Amino acid sequence: MKCSEFIEGISELAFGKNAPGASSHVAVCTDCAALLLDLKRMAAGFALGNTDAPAIAVKRAASIPLPNKIPRLGLVRRSLAAAGARRSAAETFQCVFEGGGLQVRTMYTKSGKKWEVMATVAPPVDAIEVGGKLVKPVDGKFEFEAKSLDATDFRITVAGKPVAVPPGSDKLSDD
Repeated sequence: MKCSEFIEGISELAFGKNAPGASSHVAVCTDCAALLLDLKRMAAGFALGNTDAPAIAVKRAASIPLPNKIPRLGLVRRSLAAAGARRSAAETFQCVFEGGGLQVRTMYTKSGKKWEVMATVAPPVDAIEVGGKLVKPVDGKFEFEAKSLDATDFRITVAGKPVAVPPGSDKLSDD
């Protein structure tokens, strides 16, 4: 008989099952005896099962802070689409964002190499953060400049909960 005819029986032997024909073959075939030894090592590895992680590893993993995912307001409407303007040529457009009972109106205007952003949000607002700096709104209105349209995103904190307003560049696509 060929060695290939005993493979299934050798596998059964490796996992502690009875396979008399394979057992007799392994006793006379060194290649199949080596295969049985390798399969027994693998079977021993499978037998280890799942164990609990060491306490120190669990403690370290628990101390790693999770990323703080801030919810983003969604676009409700934009003036660009309504006006039929070409997106690549847009130099002024408006957007209205909403989410969680909050509404933010923004106007983006190209001014030389920068973008001016004027925004209105209904009070009460705890804080407005633009590029890591706090901006103080007056009657819910505030303005800032950015080097690019990609840098026109900002965060608003209301009742201790921050929300993100995406950059105007996100709103030039048809998504």
